[in-house]
Amino acid sequence: MKRYSSGRKVGHTDLQHFIIALKAARADKGIFVTTSDFTRSAVEFIESNYEFKSKVFLVNGFKLLDLIKQYGVPIPTAVPETVLKPPVKVKKERPREVLRVFELEYPIILRYDYEDIADRLGEILKEKYGVEKFSIEKAVLEYAPLHLVEWKAYYIGYDSAGRVRQRTASGKALVLHDGHVILDVSKEGKSWIASEVRRKARLRYGRVKASKLIKGKGVGITAAKRIVKSKAASKYECSTRDVSIISWKNLYLGLKWVIDFALTYNSGRFEVDMVKDKLKLDFEPLDNETLKDIISKVVEEKVNENIVGLEPVRYEKYKVVFEGETPRFTVKSTVNKYSGEVLEVSTRFKKEAAISLAKALIAEGSIIGVEEQEEEIIVDVEDENKLYLITIDAQTGKYSIEKDLISHAKAFTIAEEFLRNRYGLQDLKILDYKLVNHRVWSFNTTSPDGSSTISIDAKTGNIVNYEVVFSEKRVRETFLKKYPDKNIASLTFNEETKIYSLKAFDKDYVYEYKVDASTLDYILENMYLKEEIVDNIAINAVKQIKDTPLNIARRTLAEKNWVIVVETPLWYRTFHIDKVKGNVVKQENLLKAEGAEIFFKQYATNMYRVSNLETVQVKQSSTKPNAYVVKLKDPEENYYYAFVDNSTGKIIEHDVLRKHKGIMGWMKTKMYKTKLELKYR
Repeated sequence: MKRYSSGRKVGHTDLQHFIIALKAARADKGIFVTTSDFTRSAVEFIESNYEFKSKVFLVNGFKLLDLIKQYGVPIPTAVPETVLKPPVKVKKERPREVLRVFELEYPIILRYDYEDIADRLGEILKEKYGVEKFSIEKAVLEYAPLHLVEWKAYYIGYDSAGRVRQRTASGKALVLHDGHVILDVSKEGKSWIASEVRRKARLRYGRVKASKLIKGKGVGITAAKRIVKSKAASKYECSTRDVSIISWKNLYLGLKWVIDFALTYNSGRFEVDMVKDKLKLDFEPLDNETLKDIISKVVEEKVNENIVGLEPVRYEKYKVVFEGETPRFTVKSTVNKYSGEVLEVSTRFKKEAAISLAKALIAEGSIIGVEEQEEEIIVDVEDENKLYLITIDAQTGKYSIEKDLISHAKAFTIAEEFLRNRYGLQDLKILDYKLVNHRVWSFNTTSPDGSSTISIDAKTGNIVNYEVVFSEKRVRETFLKKYPDKNIASLTFNEETKIYSLKAFDKDYVYEYKVDASTLDYILENMYLKEEIVDNIAINAVKQIKDTPLNIARRTLAEKNWVIVVETPLWYRTFHIDKVKGNVVKQENLLKAEGAEIFFKQYATNMYRVSNLETVQVKQSSTKPNAYVVKLKDPEENYYYAFVDNSTGKIIEHDVLRKHKGIMGWMKTKMYKTKLELKYR
């Protein structure tokens, strides 16, 4: 005896091992009993072999058990294992029928067997309805008679030479339950019925797994023969008397499966028309009230509170999302509307409930903070002496309390002592404070010497981090103490960088410092001579070149030098003076328009021996960037043109326009003037 796992069928390999065991025991015959049923290949293996067919008998265990009970045969107690029917789950609403293997006197043609239908139903329920677990309560198979009739017809035809001859035709016809005929099964390649008939026609009887069989009416064998004769005679245009029935075989045809299935809260019916290959599923969703009851039960088991206001808020294919609340929780649940399976239930402890719980646990404390995180809610409670952290599970409401934490008053005492001893900050006052991450006290303080931000660990009292920003008063005092020979001109503070910009001076120089507001480190950024000193240097330099200074036109402090522009009657004198040493590094000259005019008048007077020259135009040249264009006129209406270098005052180029005499003189004069005007632009 061999036990097979639940649902496993006996295959032809198992039967081969059984036959080997029979031969080894020198037994003439053997009976193979199973409660797991046989595969098609196993049945065909025995039925198709003449030797095995008379020696090996396949018996359904359930049928054998029914016979034993029917005839009162006692089961031997010495048998090591007793074959019993598996326990059947029975629902109060509708009893489940036992699934068994029926033996039929004729082979049965099935498009789908029970396993095929069960798998097909499972696929549909999973894909379309999201249902994975279900039980089949009843599997009813409707079937009807089917006849395989072998026939032969004699008819008048023509041979290959076109001569009239008597000819014959034969075949095996299949007569369906509704009278439809497939005249020759061997030539019908597309019909699944014909294909199954060709495969099963050699079997003696049929087996089918179901809970109930319903036999329908069909065509009798006599009528089937008559139908075949009529069909053959019609096809070959002969008399029915010329059609002979040689043999026939009775079969059954599976027409329809009716499957009743059940879930925990729902049920349905699945019908499969195997002839037309059509499916029909009668499966309705549960109503919202039923779904509410299911969710309510799950929520009550989870948080031990009654849910109210549960309503659907969203529909997603086969899912429904409900939202509601209990006195302490908000509830969100997703349920399969067909099976009633609660796919997800999310409970969230309310913020108000967390505050109420904290007040109840620490009656003398004050709520100073509530943080709602994804997994938990943390409530900060402080009394005169301690800080308490109450951590509440956001899903279940379970809580824990951490008590050994210092209050903000004690934390500030620690901070005050540290800042006074380390940085000399006196008379500290709290501007504001807060609890960071529920475990660190952070203070913003102020005092006459500066402000600070300092953090204290609420568990250990250790200083986590701090920052000190000294006041202007403290910066001034420290600077003057460090540099007593200097005076402070200005002091500004940058809030973003926490850096002071300090400008100081002494008798000769100006100093620019960057002061770190936290460390009071002084960094000299720039140092340069005072303006009045470099002005005097520039004026003296002008005097040395025998020019008369009028005023300082422009003064600029560059990276390394002072750039001083001194205006004189005819020039702009530019001096580059080292900003620390005071020596003239470079000198540049720029002629004024008045200077260009004077220089050309002097040049023209001496060159052309003219006087009383009148200035017509003085401008910067557009064709020569470093030159002025000067145009003069004498009393006789002669014009003098020149380019004057604006850095040296030299005449670069000059021309004279004199009046031409004669009849065409005016025209020549005009043409030459046009030429000069284009040149001196």
